[in-house]
Amino acid sequence: MKIIDQIWTKIKEHKKIVCLAHINPDGDAYASSIALYLLIKKMFPKKEVYCVNEKSKRFSWWNQYLHQETVNMITDSLVIVTDTATFSRINSEFKEQAHSIIKIDHHPNSDKYGSLEWIDEKASSTSEMIAFLIKILELKIDETIAEILYIGIVSDTNRFHYPVVNSTTFQVLSFLSSYNINLTSIYNKYYEQTVDTLKLKSLIFKNYISNNKVISCCLKAELLKPLVVSAFTANEHVDLLANINDSKIWMMFSQTEINGPIIGIFRSNYIKVNTVAQQFGGGGHDHYAGATFQDWIQVNEIIEMYNLLVK
Repeated sequence: MKIIDQIWTKIKEHKKIVCLAHINPDGDAYASSIALYLLIKKMFPKKEVYCVNEKSKRFSWWNQYLHQETVNMITDSLVIVTDTATFSRINSEFKEQAHSIIKIDHHPNSDKYGSLEWIDEKASSTSEMIAFLIKILELKIDETIAEILYIGIVSDTNRFHYPVVNSTTFQVLSFLSSYNINLTSIYNKYYEQTVDTLKLKSLIFKNYISNNKVISCCLKAELLKPLVVSAFTANEHVDLLANINDSKIWMMFSQTEINGPIIGIFRSNYIKVNTVAQQFGGGGHDHYAGATFQDWIQVNEIIEMYNLLVK
C-alpha cells in the first residue's frame, strides 16, 4: 500500500519521533501507540523515540513504556497519532509544536489534521492497522509487540463481537500468533477482576432500565464514587447489557463527581448510533459510539432519541 510506504519513509527520515493517542485512552489507543513506539525503537535504535500518555490502572503492565510529555520532546518532532479522530482529542499539551503529524486511525475521518493520513474505517481497530503495517512491510518484531497488538484488537472488538471484525482481522491475528504469544496469559491478564469490579457489575444489573428495545444504565456519582473507578472504566462493561431479550440498542452513562461530566457509551447490533451521538458533540463508529454530557437532562434527551430511533 502506497500510504504505508509513505509513512515508513517519513519514519526513516526523522530523528525524533513521538507516538500519541487520544485523551482518556482505551485499550486500542494504548496498544497501537505503544506497539508503534516499540517497533520504531527496535528498527531504529539510534532514533530518539517517545510514547506519551497518562499512566493507566487498567493496563498498568504497559506503564513502563510511557513518557511524561515536555515541550522539547514535541518541538520539531514527527508526531504519529493513533486511534484519534479529531485534533482536539490528541492527548498532548504541545501538539501545535510538532514538525509534522501522521494520523493513523480507523474512525470516520471527520477532522483531517495530518500531513499524512492513513484512515481505514473497515479495520477493527488501529492496533489491527499497525499489525497490518508490520506484516505488509515484512518487519521483524518480538513477542512483546505481538502481545500488545493482540490485546489492542481484543479490547476494541470486545473479543471479536463487533460487526467490523472481518477476514483481515483474523489474518492479522494469525500473524501475531506466529510469535508464540501465550493466549491464556493474555486473557488472564486482560480479564482479571477485583472485588470492586464485581461490585460494579452488580450496580449495573441493579440499575439498568429496559424500554422499547433500548437498554440504558445510569450510574450517578453517588453510586459510582465509592468504588473508586473512572467513568471510562465503568463504561467498559456496557456489553453486560447486550442482547437482552430483543434489545436493539444498549448504553451506559457514568459519572464520578457530583455535578461533574457524564460519560456516555452506546452500542447496537444493526442500528447506527453514531449520528445521534454526534448531535451531542460525540461520535464514533456506526454501531459503537460515545459522548460527554453536562447534566442528566441531556442524558434523558439522548435516551429518548434512541427510543424514537428503534420505533
